[in-house]
Amino acid sequence: MIVILNRAVGAPADNEEGSEAQLAKLFAAQGTQIRIVQPDENEDLAALAREALTSADPIIVAGGGDGTISGVAAVLAGSNKTLGFCPSAR
Repeated sequence: MIVILNRAVGAPADNEEGSEAQLAKLFAAQGTQIRIVQPDENEDLAALAREALTSADPIIVAGGGDGTISGVAAVLAGSNKTLGFCPSAR
């Protein structure tokens, strides 16, 4: 399973785990390993979604606000991938 996580969502506060660590723990507790990808400064979420579209992973999760979710959904629309949502906002 691939989780495309908006980098703006993942910053931890003092004495707090970041979103990446929290998500990994939650999925691991259910017996599911995930691969979290986040865009760097020269990459956008759509590029990560297009890359995920070519992967063998059947489930792609979009983590972020409505812009992140709709952007990933637009890329995956009509594909054989299952889209999951992990809504988050700051």
